[in-house]
Amino acid sequence: MKTKLNPAAFVLWLYAFLTICSGKLSATPNVNLNQAKNGVDTLTINPMLWVNGNLGAGTAHFNEQMSTPFQCVFTGLTAGVQGTITIGYDITHSGRNAYDYLTQYNRILPHNFAAHNTPETIDPLSGTGLPANTPFTTYPIPIPSAAGSPIAGQPVTSFITLPNGERLMTLYNGTIDTIYYVTEGDLNASQSETRIAVKFTPSAATTVLLWGGHIASRNDWGYSIGGANSAGGISGSPFHMRLVDWTLANTGNQDRSLAGGIVGGPPPPPLPITLLNFNVTTVPQGVQLNWSTALEYNNNYFTLERSAENLNFEPLGIVNGAGNSNTLLSYSWIDKNPAAGTSYYRLVQTDFDGGSKTYGPVSVRTGEMPFSLSLVNIYPNPSSGDFYLIYHSEDRSPVLLEIMNAEGKRFYSETINSMRGTNFIEIKDGILPGKGIYFVCLSQGQVKSFAERIVKQ
Repeated sequence: MKTKLNPAAFVLWLYAFLTICSGKLSATPNVNLNQAKNGVDTLTINPMLWVNGNLGAGTAHFNEQMSTPFQCVFTGLTAGVQGTITIGYDITHSGRNAYDYLTQYNRILPHNFAAHNTPETIDPLSGTGLPANTPFTTYPIPIPSAAGSPIAGQPVTSFITLPNGERLMTLYNGTIDTIYYVTEGDLNASQSETRIAVKFTPSAATTVLLWGGHIASRNDWGYSIGGANSAGGISGSPFHMRLVDWTLANTGNQDRSLAGGIVGGPPPPPLPITLLNFNVTTVPQGVQLNWSTALEYNNNYFTLERSAENLNFEPLGIVNGAGNSNTLLSYSWIDKNPAAGTSYYRLVQTDFDGGSKTYGPVSVRTGEMPFSLSLVNIYPNPSSGDFYLIYHSEDRSPVLLEIMNAEGKRFYSETINSMRGTNFIEIKDGILPGKGIYFVCLSQGQVKSFAERIVKQ
């Protein structure tokens, strides 16, 4: 007996068969939101483990100013079919600032904890089945709003301080077409959420989107009654990152939380500047002051000061700083009316918060070769015992190194052969007798550097 073929059913079967053979038919689109856990301070997980769950006591350790890594894995996609995922995150929780903005996913430096200071590695494709050489693209995260902020300029000031490479989202197997805010929450509300949309076009069935949630810092948001106005001040409840909507399918319940109790305070702010050198030289126009920096943080301006007797200094001029910079910058300024004989010059750096630090003095005698001696840096500081001194000298004569205790009593001295220019001295553990505060001073003939403090932990 012959079976009669239904023409319409045959056409549908043939279309499906040819579509599957051509590779154009994908499975149902699906998405999973993961966050990375790194264990506790004393028992780390390295590399970090992507988990489809929450982070609380015993699973992770972070400090304010770091970013919690997030991985969004899309499967069953059709190459070339654009979609939009909307992400929501708590900017305030329990009256404190939580995730104040989004960043690049790998931001866990500086990594200073009681039991370790080596950051865990983050494999962006772990658990996805994609090879390490999977192609990826990035796209800039738009600047968040500071409208109505209780701290003027925040979180914008904190966000734009980050290097450009830390203000990106990353997409494997696809292209991010645009990122935009859907809504931005009220920074004065006790509980508030911001939503951001990422429109992307996949190039394969499995696509991975990565970003970080910047853990709000008390250095940015300050304190109020009850403690810090930041993520580490959130007590008894977690804050959240979630998937709100997806144009290609239902996200389901995709909510990941981070407990405020596992977030520590931020590291101390970096020094306003890393000064490489500061020296003076005579030129036809007068006396020229030269200095250069390797790093500037929150640096507003420099003040040049002069004294005839190395006691009472008077301001001569102001040179604007770079604000924030991690590249080598060189500065110069000319004293067109130098005093006769020997003059001493100082460099005073002032940051945007009004704090200042003085470098120098360096000396010059008008009409003669310049001479200067300056202690540029001591690191690490605080120290466990071993540390380095960097100083600059315009003379090759020996330098006397002296170390005093907190009462100003000298207990160590050493004569060091000096080169003209930048010099490095390694101080071994055992010279500083115990934990406490000490002062280091250099002298070369009649010229002395300012005493700089070193702390032994």
